[in-house]
Amino acid sequence: MKAKKLIVGLGIVGMIWGSAGAAWAGGSFEHRQQKQTRKIYNGVKKGCVSHKEFRRLTREQWRIEHTRKKALADGRISRKEKKRLNKMQRRAGKHIRRATHNRYVRYDRRY
Repeated sequence: MKAKKLIVGLGIVGMIWGSAGAAWAGGSFEHRQQKQTRKIYNGVKKGCVSHKEFRRLTREQWRIEHTRKKALADGRISRKEKKRLNKMQRRAGKHIRRATHNRYVRYDRRY
């Protein structure tokens, strides 16, 4: 009876450990994408990002997501693909920073 409980307990711990590892491994990309998208929408809401900048930044986010889906077509992301996606996200982050801090202010904004 004790052996059966031990085996079941180890099985449950193993499943939890495996799912946590999978979430950890794949979560950083999605978290970064969500964070960048949130920054874009906050910039629009604050009036710091123009309509043209908004379209360009969201198109860039779409391109990154599309590249990720193409990389995952074979079931895994290789080291080279991961490096490329990271570079794309870094560049997008710089573009978002530049767009939100370029002294553009929409004057019809309500406080």
